[in-house]
Amino acid sequence: MGTYSKALLAFEKALVIGQQLFPSDPILLSSCYGNIGAVYEHMAGSSKALSAYERCLMIQQQSLPSNHPCLGTSYNHIGSVYRSMGDYRKVLSAYEKGLVIVSQTLPPTHPSLAEFYNNTGTVYYDMSNYEKALSFYEKALEIQQQSLPDTHPTLASLYNNIGVLYGHMWNYQKALFAFEKSLAIWQRLLPYNHPRLATHYNKIDVIYRHKNEHAKSLLAYKRALTIVQQSSYSNPQDLALSFMNIGHLYHDMGDYPKALSYYEKGLAIRQQSLPNTHPSLALSYKSIAMWYEKMNNYLEAYLFYEQAAEIAQQSLPLCHPDIQIYK
Repeated sequence: MGTYSKALLAFEKALVIGQQLFPSDPILLSSCYGNIGAVYEHMAGSSKALSAYERCLMIQQQSLPSNHPCLGTSYNHIGSVYRSMGDYRKVLSAYEKGLVIVSQTLPPTHPSLAEFYNNTGTVYYDMSNYEKALSFYEKALEIQQQSLPDTHPTLASLYNNIGVLYGHMWNYQKALFAFEKSLAIWQRLLPYNHPRLATHYNKIDVIYRHKNEHAKSLLAYKRALTIVQQSSYSNPQDLALSFMNIGHLYHDMGDYPKALSYYEKGLAIRQQSLPNTHPSLALSYKSIAMWYEKMNNYLEAYLFYEQAAEIAQQSLPLCHPDIQIYK
């Protein structure tokens, strides 16, 4: 329910009772620490989550066989926290230890194995090592295809991950195939106006843009926009993103008046719904600046670039590539 403070209080009470009445029950005590770690992780308390998960692991190491699957789960949780902290070396170390354990104790088609492969692939994606990321995603997909129904949402998520990777690797045909597989699953599971479908249309649109298939791209973008406008699930940022994407497409097509019109619609929504220093605002200002530069209106371009730079400098790390663009 998202009421993390009450969840934390309940788990801490359970831990106290467990320590008093069942001090020799490792499964109960480790479970309490694991639950506490999960709550802190949801609360973005990385250091406290890590401490709780490590205490859980220590109890398990002292009381369970070295290849018990519970240890693998703890390594998975610890790796997740290190990922949120950006320490990829420790993430990979934790995932590798967990993978060794579950590989020894679980059948080769067990979903826990697939989860480790997927998580490891995500870390390599974060590190921009797309070839390794793809190999782990494909291992995860192979397992899940054997153990899950064809319309399971986990398969949709894996196809999406693979599509994103192929997009980064400029293999747009394979990216399109993976995104369409993911979309087909969600279309069978969700209402026709669910924003997740709009997200997938937007991803397919981007691929068509890269392939210079502007008519197909525009059709998909407008499908996404229609869903966002009609859906009660959507938030203003979904609508702003759809307007910006259509603006980019019209810019690519050389229809500059329409491009500016959609850019301004997207910017207006972001100005009304986001803090003044939000990076998405910087992206909108940058898009409009590029439009004015294309029109040889360098004064207006400079003013919008300046606004984008000011936001980027306040909201992004100094090493972020967008900071370098504005210098």
